[in-house]
Amino acid sequence: MGNKPLTEFEYLDSMPCNTEVYMQILTQSKPIRLKTRLIGVHSQKAIILEFGEDKNWVLAKHCICDNTSVVVRMFNSFDPNAHVVAFRSSISKLMSLHHWIVIYYPKNLEKIALRQSGRIPVNIHAQLSHNSNDKEEQSGCSVEGHLVDISIRGGGFIGTENEELSVDDKCTLTLLGAVGDEAIHVNVIIKNRQVFDAENNLIHYGLILDSDQNAAECFVQQIILRHLNQ
Repeated sequence: MGNKPLTEFEYLDSMPCNTEVYMQILTQSKPIRLKTRLIGVHSQKAIILEFGEDKNWVLAKHCICDNTSVVVRMFNSFDPNAHVVAFRSSISKLMSLHHWIVIYYPKNLEKIALRQSGRIPVNIHAQLSHNSNDKEEQSGCSVEGHLVDISIRGGGFIGTENEELSVDDKCTLTLLGAVGDEAIHVNVIIKNRQVFDAENNLIHYGLILDSDQNAAECFVQQIILRHLNQ
């Protein structure tokens, strides 16, 4: 018999030390993005992360304190199944002697197999724009709407009808956010378009990602983090 797949929490508990971790400090203005590494996991108790020393950590120091809300994302690059583990939590305490941050063990997890073809439901404000060297033409060939699902292969986008966007067109999908947020975009190809809501003139655009595996995985990871942070 084959090995039984790990549950989401078993997968988190088995995450190796020094795994790369991306953490967002949730503030009243905009999230502060930090990169760190995993010190260890105390099952059902706590997650221990390294307190970083780069300029982003220095700038964020005043926001890092007990009970501050955070979004944490881990990606084990040594796992052939390539899962992302993401969760919301808050800071339990700072251990300045060891330069560690202790995070409360999460109550809920999102564990996503990046290479699976199944769609992950999301709801993210985005823009679909036709790829063109002509800036005036491109400005007229764009639609704002929402990305409603995503996988490593493609996704679904719902936006208003635009006759300039057709099946097999190469486009750019851009995630929209607050002013000053980092632009997140990826090349896509429209594979189908269907009426979603005739009364409000909404179309469902079926998309495939037109990028290499690494770029697609990175894009999906960022979408998961953006979705968690809403």
